[in-house]
Parts: sequence; structure tokens; C-alpha cells
Amino acid sequence: MFHKLIGLAGVPRIRLHDLRHTSASLLVRQGIPIKVVAERLGHQDASLTLRIYTHVYEEQRKEAALTLNDLLKDTAKQVR
Repeated sequence: MFHKLIGLAGVPRIRLHDLRHTSASLLVRQGIPIKVVAERLGHQDASLTLRIYTHVYEEQRKEAALTLNDLLKDTAKQVR
């Protein structure tokens, strides 16, 4: 039934289990606390959820990266 619905929806074919990964990643990306996500997935230990069911998106990598310019500005302010 799942694959039939996916076909009707016109989305790429994935495994049912892949929806857990997608759900966890999207919830964490929206800022839902990891404990809440873990509970929703039925995990007692939130570290399991973090290790296995969440993924880092490219935009998150970019947001986390500091440019050299930003680093130099901060250093210059401290020297003054």
C-alpha cells in the first residue's frame, strides 16, 4: 500500500523506514527538541536519535561556517 501511494503521489520511491530518517531530520531542523523527536520515534535514549536518524543539510553547514572576514573582524575588535 505504501509503494502504491508513493507512485500515486509521484515522488521518488523510498523505503517506509526512510520516512523515519526524514521525519527526524526535518523535526530537528525545525528546532524541535531532540528529546521530543526521540520520544516520537520511540527511543528512550536521545543520543541514538542524534546518531542514526538525523542528517546535516548543506544550508546548516553554511550557517555554521564563519568566513575568514568574520573571524578577522572579531579579532580586530579584541585587539583594540
